[in-house]
Amino acid sequence: MRMRIEWNRVTWYSWLAAVVVFGGALLAGFYLGARWEQVHMENALTEFPGAPTGTAAAGR
Repeated sequence: MRMRIEWNRVTWYSWLAAVVVFGGALLAGFYLGARWEQVHMENALTEFPGAPTGTAAAGR
């Protein structure tokens, strides 16, 4: 049995693959955005108010 590629037809597995890719990209974007915000908040809380940029309060 030989399967032929039908380029102009939406099949159930192509639709499912599109939903999985879109959902995965959406979830990854939300996760990375939340993590980005968390890291920036942690950095803002650990710096001295008058210290030069890049100097953290932890050990310097």
